[in-house]
Amino acid sequence: MKKSFRYIVTSVLLALLLIFGWQLYWLYGLYNSMHDELKRELTTCMESAELLELFYRMEMLEKEHHKKDYEQTISITGTSDDRGNITFEKEDRFVDRSKEDNDTTITKSTLNSIEEDFFSEHFVRNINTSMHNAIDKEIPINIHRLDSLFANKLKQKNIRTKHYYSEIFDTNQGKVISTSRPEETYKKESDYPTLIYFYDNDEAYCFRIYMEPLTRTILIRMGGILATTLFIIIILGFAFWYLIRTVLNQKTLEEMKDDFTNNMTHELKTPIAVAYSATDALLNFNMTKNEEKRRKYLLICKEQLTRLSNLVEQILSMSMEQRKSFSLYREEIQIQTLIQELIEQHKLKTDKTVYFSCTCYPNDLIVYADRTHLSNMLSNLIDNAIKYSGDKPIVTIQVKEENGCYCFSIEDNGLGIPADKQSHIFDKFYRIPHGNVHNIKGYGLGLFYVKTMAEKHGGAIYIKSTPGKGSLFTIRIPANH
Repeated sequence: MKKSFRYIVTSVLLALLLIFGWQLYWLYGLYNSMHDELKRELTTCMESAELLELFYRMEMLEKEHHKKDYEQTISITGTSDDRGNITFEKEDRFVDRSKEDNDTTITKSTLNSIEEDFFSEHFVRNINTSMHNAIDKEIPINIHRLDSLFANKLKQKNIRTKHYYSEIFDTNQGKVISTSRPEETYKKESDYPTLIYFYDNDEAYCFRIYMEPLTRTILIRMGGILATTLFIIIILGFAFWYLIRTVLNQKTLEEMKDDFTNNMTHELKTPIAVAYSATDALLNFNMTKNEEKRRKYLLICKEQLTRLSNLVEQILSMSMEQRKSFSLYREEIQIQTLIQELIEQHKLKTDKTVYFSCTCYPNDLIVYADRTHLSNMLSNLIDNAIKYSGDKPIVTIQVKEENGCYCFSIEDNGLGIPADKQSHIFDKFYRIPHGNVHNIKGYGLGLFYVKTMAEKHGGAIYIKSTPGKGSLFTIRIPANH
């Protein structure tokens, strides 16, 4: 049983770890995909901002050209060969109006050949590069305006990542040409740009964009998936915990039932064996002629049969209390008389010298309860007080009516109960473990019975105990229940 249980727990735990591992791997892949997607969105925003900034400078340049004595135009043409490759040629035409013949200078250059599949992207890049070459010489890039346009594009795309500043960087010389970084902002050498955007074909110049880490934005976008994943993990964890708890409870219950069976077998065999021996002596050894011995053996048989009857009665009571048809038969009980009867019974039963102290407030207190079950409840507690005490038990019994409740307190000077065991002593079949020592007989039903009957009366039972000093059990039953 132990090995199979261990295998089950290990298998379930490994399965859960595999599920969690796969879930984390999937989330990591999703994070990387969303990171790449966000980078593409940032690149698109930068392309749009750069184009708008470029158009703004073109308009400024057109206004200035009307006032100048020269004109510059750039044209790009492309030819395709049999293999599908396209070759671009750029023509730079410069017209000087200050001279009488409008002197014109034409410069032609061949651009890189590309395949038709990449025509659109490369064509746009070539036009972009050419426009920068022509315009940047006349009007430099305004990095602050570019920042403003980029921030607007981020807002339009609903990208809430904070934008710090931007730089124009010369990769050949390794220096910053222009920056929008405020003077009071300290830049660390370890700071790495969030986005590097090259705006020329040779990748000699680029925009370096500094933003807050993208992790926060990505996690916000993954919020729904993360919440669902966390919920699934919690559900699986709870299911695993509940499964293990149930199995452990079943295992503990099985062990307690085994202990109960062993104890019950012993409890049943002892009176049967004693009664059998006494009967055998009467039948086979002519004890019937000796009146004194005959009476003695018959009393032994009666005592053992009474013990068996009480044992069976208690087990039946445990079974009956779980039935819906179970009901109490309440009646008025003179509690002082009932307790005195119980004290006398236990004095006869035990071999120990027991000192009883009984107090009732008032002396003629009448309790309205089920006589049989109340008697059994108090008898169980008195029996435990005697069994779990030394050779000279001191049992103090106190009964009073307080705050609308009947309070029955039974205190002893016995072994006491450890604090970690006190929450279990009212469980069915439970007995406090003492290793392999079984000097004190029992079958783990007494306190469970007391608790059950107290609850059937609408009350409860409480315990205060100190190991080595003794225990105090208190039953409280509503007086008007």
